[in-house]
Amino acid sequence: EERVEDGFVDPGRLAGASRLPSVAELAHRPFGPGEREVLLVDVRIDGRLRARIEHAKQQARVITDSRDRIKALAGYASDELGGVSALIGADADTHLAALMSEAQSAIVPLGELDYGVCRHRALLFKVLCDAAGVECRL
Repeated sequence: EERVEDGFVDPGRLAGASRLPSVAELAHRPFGPGEREVLLVDVRIDGRLRARIEHAKQQARVITDSRDRIKALAGYASDELGGVSALIGADADTHLAALMSEAQSAIVPLGELDYGVCRHRALLFKVLCDAAGVECRL
């Protein structure tokens, strides 16, 4: 099983790229409305992600059934990134554009997200599963 380690970046789709750019190169990508963000997983610098992980670990500890543990982690990841909403795509786009503008960078720490769609939720779920000792692959 591969764990998502600190320093992991998800640049999204890189059309025509023959290699994964370095974090320094990704930091200089265009950012703003219509541009794809680069997700960063790093609990050393992301206190909100660290808090989410600790909450998930505590939640998972008290659930003995593995299927229920997975459902709880999935529900928590979904709730943390906007829950169920017909407008989640628009909410996520607006939120991400604001985060990139504030940081003046395309790089967005995963813990900073309040809204997210499938890609964001899947990565958060994977990180939470890794921390809680639940086997999971992306």
